[in-house]
Amino acid sequence: MIKNNIEEAYVFFHRYPVYRRLFHLFKDKYQSLGKIAGTVKVNHFSAEDLEELASFLAISSKELELKEKISLLTFQKQLARTRFGEIGLLELLEAFFHEKILTKKELDLQKQQAIEKTFHELRTHFSELSFWLWYVQEKTSDTYWIHRLLNEKKGIFHIYVKQLHDAYVGLSAEPERIAIFSQRVTGNPHAFDHNTELGKLFLHVLALDEKLKVGEAREVRLPTNTESINQLLETYGLFRDDITNYVTAVNLMAETIEGIEPVWQAAALRNLPAVLNIPIRELTSLEKAYPLSELDEKKVWIVENSGVFSTLLDQFPKAPLICTHGHFKLASLKLIDLLVRNGCKLMYAGDFDPEGLLMLQRLQERYGGQVKPWRMDVNHYVESNPRVKLSEERLSKLKHLHEPLQALKHEMQKRQKAGYQEAIMSAYLQDLSIYERG
Repeated sequence: MIKNNIEEAYVFFHRYPVYRRLFHLFKDKYQSLGKIAGTVKVNHFSAEDLEELASFLAISSKELELKEKISLLTFQKQLARTRFGEIGLLELLEAFFHEKILTKKELDLQKQQAIEKTFHELRTHFSELSFWLWYVQEKTSDTYWIHRLLNEKKGIFHIYVKQLHDAYVGLSAEPERIAIFSQRVTGNPHAFDHNTELGKLFLHVLALDEKLKVGEAREVRLPTNTESINQLLETYGLFRDDITNYVTAVNLMAETIEGIEPVWQAAALRNLPAVLNIPIRELTSLEKAYPLSELDEKKVWIVENSGVFSTLLDQFPKAPLICTHGHFKLASLKLIDLLVRNGCKLMYAGDFDPEGLLMLQRLQERYGGQVKPWRMDVNHYVESNPRVKLSEERLSKLKHLHEPLQALKHEMQKRQKAGYQEAIMSAYLQDLSIYERG
């Protein structure tokens, strides 16, 4: 009997176009409130439509026009007085629209369950990328765009995740151009270009991985400029440019598998050895590097500031020096790899700020005891007369410092100021006095 009533109601309410319009409003209201309640406005309905609704509600069209709205409960009560009385309003709406009508809360739960299922399936198939998939599922503010991508392009997103997984597990210990890497992993040399969806996702994976390695749990900040993008890629052995990615060195010798490298040899044979800007392209073929002078345990002195480098070289043109020009590019790390492999001792000097200390720590973690701080201690920090105020954001980076930099870390936290290499030039010059003066 109820089935027949539903069928009759379906036919009746479909006979008048006004009910489709009204029932859409009822549906939205039910989904919003989660129950049959509230009112919907009908002040924008035509006089003809209001007359039909007023007739159903057993009131005058003038009264309905003055009210300007209809209560869902009022409509349901009036429905109970008709021949369709055994049908509730929700049941009527579901029959009318041929669908199960879920509340917003139910829809959100259903959507959340679908998302959880999707991420579970992805983690099952691409386990090496689980750390990233778990993070994205948490839906922090830096992943909203990823969730939009998932919602709008679910099929493509699954393909992207497979390619990201292949890329992550396919990272090589040897330097590789990003275009060659992309071709090897996906068959498309431009797949991981930073302006593509896949390229941005890949940067997000690497940025998260880098944060997790230093124990940082804050939200991922995607690199946005060329320098920061290059720096992140270079951390994973990938480079976009093998010409401008270079390191500056002087008084070093290098060998290939065939013997001494002729360019390095020519630079060394000059009366005053020539400074070389060595791009990564020229470093990949080298087998060995070492200082021309083997004074003091084959030490090589590393600074990140080109002005400091030139000043030291002015005084001691025979000193084996390297300039990284700020954060370590892949070229810098490749050259240092060769020196360490040959048993050299590396002395690193950076600025007395959080970034400088983290750079020293990064070298020590990578090369162990073969890297020593060069005048980077509490006494020389104080001697540098720190004056530049450090922001809270920069100071927060100090929490990632480990032993043996704790004493310097605490002093910097106390003073909350940065000191710079230029202020202790006399100390550096004193250490290089073992070499012939210019």
